[in-house]
Amino acid sequence: MQATLNKLAKAYFFSAWLPSALALTIFGLFFANGQKVHIPFIDLALLLALAGSLLGILISGIVQFKKGRKLWGALNLLALPLIGLLVFWGLGFLLFDRLFSEEPDNFGKNIVIPADMKVSDPVESFNEPGEPAADELTESIIAAFATNSGTSGSPKISTDLAILNEFATTKRQKLIEYLSASPRWLVTEEEGKPYAYRRLVIGGRWQNTLNGFYSSFEVAPSPEPNFQTRVVIGFDGPVFAEPFAKILTTAQVGIGDVPIRVVDDKAANQGKESYVVLQSARASVEIFEQSRLDARPATRLALAEIKHELEMALISTNLATLSPWPGAESGEPVIQLAKGMQGGIYQVRAFVNPGEAGRAYIKVFEATQNTPLSADRIKPGSICRIGWSTNSNEPFRYQSELTVYEGDWGNFYPGRFELWFIPDSGKPERKLVERIFRIEGWMR
Repeated sequence: MQATLNKLAKAYFFSAWLPSALALTIFGLFFANGQKVHIPFIDLALLLALAGSLLGILISGIVQFKKGRKLWGALNLLALPLIGLLVFWGLGFLLFDRLFSEEPDNFGKNIVIPADMKVSDPVESFNEPGEPAADELTESIIAAFATNSGTSGSPKISTDLAILNEFATTKRQKLIEYLSASPRWLVTEEEGKPYAYRRLVIGGRWQNTLNGFYSSFEVAPSPEPNFQTRVVIGFDGPVFAEPFAKILTTAQVGIGDVPIRVVDDKAANQGKESYVVLQSARASVEIFEQSRLDARPATRLALAEIKHELEMALISTNLATLSPWPGAESGEPVIQLAKGMQGGIYQVRAFVNPGEAGRAYIKVFEATQNTPLSADRIKPGSICRIGWSTNSNEPFRYQSELTVYEGDWGNFYPGRFELWFIPDSGKPERKLVERIFRIEGWMR
């Protein structure tokens, strides 16, 4: 056996054409599977084999040179970048094709909704319980940019957030639970690291956005002047600072005023960008701002708001007052669905009380056959912490945005949305509420 393997290895590494031919064959199979068959585990196996075959060409070229076969070695080393370029092009083509292909996804096209199945239609948009939401931070940011002041000078901010140190040890969980119960914040995690981002009000409603970024096009009556911002509290230190290294300002809380690094994004013509990170003994605050104003109004206003929020968190005793739901005396859990910006994209909202600390997330199934839908994407994208109390009649808000990829626009079928809860105590996961909606898939 050993002798056979040695013989095969020599035949492969001493050949001028075999390593390249094998790589091209594997690439052909990979490309064909990506275009026609679409079997994920075969995709992965062929991709790993392709990477190994490219490494084999490199090793073969080196071996050839060491054995004095310079021509054959040169042929292998010349083939490597050419085949590598072909692979790069092929991967790019497959990615583009999968993102923008107009090939119809017929999932749900022939599904008949049973007559006895109770199915609801998603609403156009949520209404806030009671009356439209009003948020002082949202309104202050809009007003600051509407005045268009502070277009020059060296911007500075106050680091007067020493109160953040209060949440380094025993009060850390209190802060997490306070923010989890508030509609103003979404508490979730990134690669296992817990953080919260500040929601802003869009059209009188608290709404989630992609990765917590809010722009003038969403929150302001008039999008001019343009701005974009995101406000994050990392419970165990910075969460997103690394990608913003070129525009980063880092400081410890409580050291007085500090200058902000503001970089003009001339290439994209999107204005001036800054990313401020204030660090405490454990928690941190991160604020991104993109606008044409040097004064960084969104950053200043967010810091003042966070200071007030932290003061409230310290003295809070009844979290239920943060997420009121008029008319919920029965305590019955409710789950609701609203349409997103395109078909297949949905906002999910629920009012529940799990009775203990933990995280909640969404599962979606095709309701007639119980087929899981987009499970690998929906769970990590919808997981967040929610408020709780020992009084079952005190409901708390869950809210997230998700995309169902099965099907195309106009192919409606029944989708069962389930809200599941993961207790911090380690007890088994449990379902809090479910409801069936008539949905469609996102057309890629």
